[in-house]
Amino acid sequence: MIFVTVGMAYGFNRLVKKMDEISRDINEEIIIQIGDSTFEPKNAKYFRFGSKEQVNKLYSDARIIVCHSGVGSIITSLEYGKSTIVVPRLKIYGEHIDNHQIEIAKEFEKRGAVTVIYNIEDLNKTIDTIKSSSFIISKNCELIKNLKTYLNTL
Repeated sequence: MIFVTVGMAYGFNRLVKKMDEISRDINEEIIIQIGDSTFEPKNAKYFRFGSKEQVNKLYSDARIIVCHSGVGSIITSLEYGKSTIVVPRLKIYGEHIDNHQIEIAKEFEKRGAVTVIYNIEDLNKTIDTIKSSSFIISKNCELIKNLKTYLNTL
């Protein structure tokens, strides 16, 4: 199963549409958390928001996580030891107020923790070729602790 999450703020129609398109052509269940996206998938299962327990179960059960470049989504995926594909939201498409998600994605990519999609058309090929993750981050990792502390102050 592939779990796609767009986070709790802002819609991400570009990613939701692309994953719905991929869902037509793949022999694997895709479940999409669409949040405030206005596009509703026709091929994939979806929901807007779920409880922490429901979402964590999806993270746990998934083979691959596809997510926006939100630090919380990326960290959760890595804590579960999942192969993680990150698609940064882009200002040009009105998906965020700036392009900070590209910077976040690049930092995780430099560490070999995630695969970043800079061109949404590359998503199909990446899903086809991705293997199980060898990058697992501990919930006790100092980086995780610091990021969680910072996020809790916002």
